[in-house]
Amino acid sequence: TLPRERLSDKEAICLILYANEPNTLQPREIARLLMLSGRPSAGFGARLSELRNEGLIVKDSGAYRLTAVGRSSVENLIQKLGGGIS
Repeated sequence: TLPRERLSDKEAICLILYANEPNTLQPREIARLLMLSGRPSAGFGARLSELRNEGLIVKDSGAYRLTAVGRSSVENLIQKLGGGIS
């Protein structure tokens, strides 16, 4: 596990989307997975909007997925965290 404070809410959302590739996720499913990971989902809609504005995710037919830039960002994050996950 990774301590909650090591990840921002936006990073957590991106990791969830990355783990579910190539599938897209509906907002309610993202909220459910955030809750299961111990992160309250309050305000996550604003984080989705920010991630879209940053070009890291896109919305297709009401569901979200990572862009190529978002995927690369998550892969860099995973490498940065490296041995921090157990």
